[in-house]
Amino acid sequence: MGKKAKAKEKKEAAKRKLLETSPHALLIKEATAAANLLEDVDDNSKIFETPSGDRVLLECKNLEQLTDAEFSWAFQLVKSNMMELYQRSKGGWVEKGKKKEMKTPGMKYLIASDTKGNQLGFASGLFDVEDDCAVFYLYEIMVDTSARKQSVGMKLMQAFEAISSKFGMEKVMLTCLKDNTGGQHFFKGKCNYEVDSFSPDDADYDILSKKTS
Repeated sequence: MGKKAKAKEKKEAAKRKLLETSPHALLIKEATAAANLLEDVDDNSKIFETPSGDRVLLECKNLEQLTDAEFSWAFQLVKSNMMELYQRSKGGWVEKGKKKEMKTPGMKYLIASDTKGNQLGFASGLFDVEDDCAVFYLYEIMVDTSARKQSVGMKLMQAFEAISSKFGMEKVMLTCLKDNTGGQHFFKGKCNYEVDSFSPDDADYDILSKKTS
């Protein structure tokens, strides 16, 4: 194991220990164990029509409920949308590392599909503690090129925020590369996210957040 891998593993172990001793530990545990995050969430967050009149359904799945085909589709969507941006970043594109991250225990997936079963996009995240706050951390939000400008991304965000609120998380947090101008505009300009106080000044990314409770 290389130095970077050892350092990352040590950091992850320290974070797990911090979570276990956090006053938010029970809240995070209960939210993570929930069978269906969309249960009792407003139906308008689960079923909607696109501007072109197509009906879209949102479904929530725990990591272990994803089929191999669904995970492969989600990973390829991340790769096609983000690999070039990652390659320009300090961390670079590490395919094995990205797959491992997407399979982090406790990861939740919101999948948007049309009535024919075609997958249009997804959002994924973890209930976690950051800067002593209980948060629903958004790891990915991806929309297929065929479904752009059809409100799919916005509806995924709204559902993600509704889940965060339902389970008593203080805010949704996410990481966005500063070079990702499209993402920066979407999160800040359309979804009203702000740079979090936890965000480092000297990084090539921003940590953004929005209060949900």
